[in-house]
Amino acid sequence: MFGQLIDDFLKNRKKKREYNPQWTKEEIKKLLSENRLPYKFKKIKHITKRSSKMQHATEQNLEKEIQEKGLDAPRLNPDHIDSVIEKCEFHIFKGSQLTVCCLTLKNGFTVTGESACASPENFDKEIGEKVAARNAREKIWVLEGYLLKQKLFDN
Repeated sequence: MFGQLIDDFLKNRKKKREYNPQWTKEEIKKLLSENRLPYKFKKIKHITKRSSKMQHATEQNLEKEIQEKGLDAPRLNPDHIDSVIEKCEFHIFKGSQLTVCCLTLKNGFTVTGESACASPENFDKEIGEKVAARNAREKIWVLEGYLLKQKLFDN
């Protein structure tokens, strides 16, 4: 998501500014808070945050149920998964309906998720990005689950 935001920022910027393609979420938030990014960028970021919240609604419902049942053994939760993601970038292959999401984790490891539709008439960029991001995120649950299990085993 942030990769797409940066691309949109670069296409729509009015003043030439120094640009670092390695910007982190924190750096983008800082630029937003200092009003150093154009309005359109802020609007896109707001939409991305909203769709991200909707995507995690099911995870949050499950998390609430786990807490209500008092299941408090070591486990993963949606906030932990969010905390390991450093940046998110999308790529749509020219002439196709294939969308790839690349999530870069804080340790530098990358995880990808894909989405595609059978009929070109059904292609929607926003939906493709949501599905690809969800698929990439699911892989993080598996990786982090293995890591937690290994830590419990070692202790």
